[in-house]
This record gives sequence, structure tokens and C-alpha cells, in this order.
Amino acid sequence: MKIVVVSDTNKDYHKYKAVVEKNLDADMIIHLGDGEHEFADVQKEFPDMKFYYVGGECDYGQHKMLEVNVQGTLDAVIGEAK
Repeated sequence: MKIVVVSDTNKDYHKYKAVVEKNLDADMIIHLGDGEHEFADVQKEFPDMKFYYVGGECDYGQHKMLEVNVQGTLDAVIGEAK
């Protein structure tokens, strides 16, 4: 299972979309807040992908709670999208 986690895109639609485009094989993409507008826009462009959003301290919209149980191993790749 491939899970992509991003956060704090802060209205940078193009950078967030680039991350999604590089990970079209992901089972889910989780956004950890502070980017609700670009999250909604990118989600509409990829209707077959699973997206989840956790509201950040700068977000004011309504977001559903997400609970994910992961079994197995996790390989972390930490870095900034370029």
C-alpha cells in the first residue's frame, strides 16, 4: 500500500498537483492541513483517487475525521516537492 502524506501547501496549487501527478499509483493521499482550497481543486482533477484531508490551524472549512489503520511496514520518504 502506498500512502502519500503532504501538508502546508498554503495555496500552492501547482506544487500540490505536481506531488499528486508523481504519485498516481498511490492508494491514498492524505493532506495534513493548511491547503484546503488547492486540496479541493486537485481532488476534482483526479476523481478516481482517494483523498483525505485533516484541517490545519489556518483552515476554516468543515472536514471529516480520518482514521486509518495501517498494517505491515512503512518506508518513509521525507523531502520537499520540487
